[in-house]
Amino acid sequence: MATRNLHPVASPSQASPVSLEDVPSSSWLTSQSIYDVERRGIFSREWLMISHKSRFNEVGRWAQFDLAGYPILIVRDRTGSINAFHNVCRHRAYNVVDGDQGKASILSCKYHGWSYGLNGKLAKAPGYQELPEFQKEKNGLFAVHVRLDSMGFVWVNMDGQDVPEVAWKDEPQSLYPISPPSDVDCSDLQYEYSLQASSACNWKLAMDVSKSIAQTLGHGKQIGLSEGFPNSCLITLPGFVIIRKTIPLSVKKTSIWYDVFKSSRAGPEASKLVDEILEKALEMDKKIAVTLSNSEHNISSKGNLWDRVRRATVSHYEREQAQGEEIWPTHKSASSNDQGSQDDILFCARLQSCGKMGPLKDIEALY
Repeated sequence: MATRNLHPVASPSQASPVSLEDVPSSSWLTSQSIYDVERRGIFSREWLMISHKSRFNEVGRWAQFDLAGYPILIVRDRTGSINAFHNVCRHRAYNVVDGDQGKASILSCKYHGWSYGLNGKLAKAPGYQELPEFQKEKNGLFAVHVRLDSMGFVWVNMDGQDVPEVAWKDEPQSLYPISPPSDVDCSDLQYEYSLQASSACNWKLAMDVSKSIAQTLGHGKQIGLSEGFPNSCLITLPGFVIIRKTIPLSVKKTSIWYDVFKSSRAGPEASKLVDEILEKALEMDKKIAVTLSNSEHNISSKGNLWDRVRRATVSHYEREQAQGEEIWPTHKSASSNDQGSQDDILFCARLQSCGKMGPLKDIEALY
């Protein structure tokens, strides 16, 4: 099914800027420094729910996802395994696949023709594979850790080490119920379509609206909500499961995705209910930038999600201060004698954070 793109949500009307002295914790919604640490300390190292296995129901079926600036490719290979990779060719860092989703027998970069198997192994490297010193087995796609939970939901972890620092658990503790779930058999789902919209607000505000959706639309309906740290939630109702993801694009811009999965037993009434819910949910998303951005927020009083974000961000920042450098878990470790690779890693890290490592006054002011 094709992705349905919606028009970007307009920015909130111009208003007098809020003084950080009056509302110190608003820095969590406006500070570029804090957002950069969130990318490093949360999105680069935590397990993130990204999809359901039913979306990859055929060999070669793939989908691309942007996770806080990291392009990720998920694909089913010929053994039936679901693999995850950085969508970056090892030759010149061009995209291996373009678009939101598709089906392929081989993953081929259109820049210089490097191609990879569905398992990520390099298949062809024109101009290089004939060189005696070229090591084909060491130039496959960079793998991303991927796991399926007992319900078939796909989780990824972008930690570049062989074993991620945050351990995988079969039933991730980061997914917890907000309201009673509906009776849905997750083994009998098929991917229907995705909806996407943009909102001119911080990603944490976009996550907050998920609870409002369940509370507003749940009266008299069998709607359940489970929230997944840090940026996803499940909306369940008879015959359907909807994955809602809030993807940071910048400190003040968020992409909101609704991935819709349908049970083969869902009837026309259930489909009508889903259409109604999504229409109202998208209207709520459109209002989020105005309604929430113009109100006072205190991260310490926002409950489990905000508390975990704060603790994870501050903890990662303290580790960086102790180590004297930025810590990017997504980066592969270079060998100790490869000074060129080490220098590249440091250079890229500084570019991505728009400056060298230094005191982040926005965070220090919140202690």
